[in-house]
Amino acid sequence: MNTVDVSIIMPAYNDARFIQQAIESVIAQDFKTWELLVINDGSVDETADVLSSLAAVDSRIRVITHAENMGLVTTLNHGLSLAQGALIARLDSDDYWVDTEKLSRQAEFLTTSSEYGLVGTRGQAVDESGKFLFALDFPETDEEIRQQLLSRNCFIHSSVMFRKSLADRLGGYKGSEGYVEDYELWLNLGLAAKFSVLPLAAVNYRINPRGVTQTKTVAQFQGFINLSKRFRLQYPNFYRAYFKLELQKWFIRLFGTRSFNKIKAGFVSKGGDNI
Repeated sequence: MNTVDVSIIMPAYNDARFIQQAIESVIAQDFKTWELLVINDGSVDETADVLSSLAAVDSRIRVITHAENMGLVTTLNHGLSLAQGALIARLDSDDYWVDTEKLSRQAEFLTTSSEYGLVGTRGQAVDESGKFLFALDFPETDEEIRQQLLSRNCFIHSSVMFRKSLADRLGGYKGSEGYVEDYELWLNLGLAAKFSVLPLAAVNYRINPRGVTQTKTVAQFQGFINLSKRFRLQYPNFYRAYFKLELQKWFIRLFGTRSFNKIKAGFVSKGGDNI
């Protein structure tokens, strides 16, 4: 069997429209010693057919099927348990990578920087058709990330690479606050290792109106708030984060997620930080 240095975990649930583009963006990487674990979590559309055809032409693609939908946290931890690589990358089945050096740059960084446990990249938000909406820029250094981490998730889930041994030691994804399982893992990882974001616009993050981020937005913000409270002694600027998140949550309750996204896109396009 080929050496596996990076295991890419991709949960999939009824994303037949997008998943081929996601997988093709993995195959296009210049880094080759990867495995792609696609966990089909009880999809009832054509996802299984798309996966079967792609796995047939590339043995590095491993398809795991759940007979029924088990939910994202269970699916992610299933992927972690099967991963053979020392490094874990994530890619959602409706997102895709646009920089072919994404994996190689991150793997090199973690291999040569032992004090770091999690590295992300920049990206851009796109609509369902792949049309650019706004840039997703983040602080790059460990110190800068920690200054902002209680008020914003500084890592696109589909951009990250982290150490499997560290995630395993921390118990993987928890999901104790609902729809912010990635953010909870980052906060825990940061207690044991340093953060970084590489200055690569490597990921197209799709604003999917049927996705969790768009349909469970208020619950997500409440999860962010709860986690900020829990980690307020480990990371700085809690009160600033708390009031910012509460304001955003109440805006979404009053005006809806679509209005929030429009304001966010306009603010970022004028040079502001992602809100």
